[in-house]
Amino acid sequence: MISKYNIYLRKDGRYEGRINVGRKENGQILYRSLYDDNAERLKKRMEEEYQKQRKSLLESGPTFEVLFQHWLEEKSKKVRKSTLSIYRCYIDSHLMPLLRGEFTSKMTAEKLERLCDEGLCRRKDGKGDMAVKSRIDLLRTLNSILRFGTKYGYMEHLLQLEYPKAGKKNINVLREREQSRLEQCLRNDFSRREALGIYICLYTGLRVGELCGLQWGDIDLEYGILFVRRTVQRITTSKGAKKTEILIGPPKSSGSLREIPLPDHLLRLLKQLNKAADHTYFLSDTEHCFEPRRMQRAFTEYLEKAGIPRRGFHCTRHTFATRWVELGADIKTLSEILGHNSIQITLDKYVHISEKTKRENINKIQPLCAENVSSADRQNLLLIPHHAGDLKPFVVNV
Repeated sequence: MISKYNIYLRKDGRYEGRINVGRKENGQILYRSLYDDNAERLKKRMEEEYQKQRKSLLESGPTFEVLFQHWLEEKSKKVRKSTLSIYRCYIDSHLMPLLRGEFTSKMTAEKLERLCDEGLCRRKDGKGDMAVKSRIDLLRTLNSILRFGTKYGYMEHLLQLEYPKAGKKNINVLREREQSRLEQCLRNDFSRREALGIYICLYTGLRVGELCGLQWGDIDLEYGILFVRRTVQRITTSKGAKKTEILIGPPKSSGSLREIPLPDHLLRLLKQLNKAADHTYFLSDTEHCFEPRRMQRAFTEYLEKAGIPRRGFHCTRHTFATRWVELGADIKTLSEILGHNSIQITLDKYVHISEKTKRENINKIQPLCAENVSSADRQNLLLIPHHAGDLKPFVVNV
């Protein structure tokens, strides 16, 4: 919190005191100076003047538009361009319409809570309720802005909003039959680089932006290693007439800079291609990259050909992680291949046990009254994996 006044001795022998009397339209602090020969008398005058200005500020003061702009300016010095783009989208599409014209100094916890309950519950396109995750992200951003506003004197008391309880996220994973049909469609069209790119993601867990940013120099065909060094994103921008722009930069986090060993079947496929120059992009064989939405359109096209319901491209990453765990492979290795900072993130976010795995495990539990299953055999059933088709039916006399 900025001090409400400060006093210092001038060269002419007088004391000068400055008090914060508000903010300019650009968010900068506005000061007013008072003078007196006596420091204590000046301090008293400044206190009286400060109380008058404070009352005036409560009646008007800066609006949330000014606070939002100031917060974005400070964030631009600390976060990546892509992150700033997300913040700007949150403010322009949701928070600004919610709080436009409201004075920061007059906002109360009750009013803010009511505005958020009414304005952050429905999707902007009118297609149902806003996802809980989206609402949490918006409220988290608004809480950060409110803390900033309290720190820099926009409001006297800190206001913070509670987050709704997030339910279990339903993440799409291709079933084995679906994946098999999709792969068949892709393999029949490997002359098209989009098909091969999707196939690579199914067996490496690459994000779509990482695939688009992949250059030939990132693929070591001799040692069979794929290096993840950059990602491609289309972000919103506030500069000029263009509303969006392509951004090519480092991956999501430091952990996302990684090496992925290529499976043998992928390595054989890649060796059959005519390798272009190292600085060219793998998908285009040129110096111009494909962008993520082109790959999403291609993915949707192949799903339709395979008779699979529409899904986001990211389901290839979920599917890769799920197949890995179903095979009983090492989770730590999977975490590093996906570029996560901890195993827990991998387990919580990407690993989804399939119906096949559930059925195989539940069939290990045999009825206690079965005459033809001994205690020793029952114990072995819990230790040895079985497939549903391997179990012999038995008759229970009731």
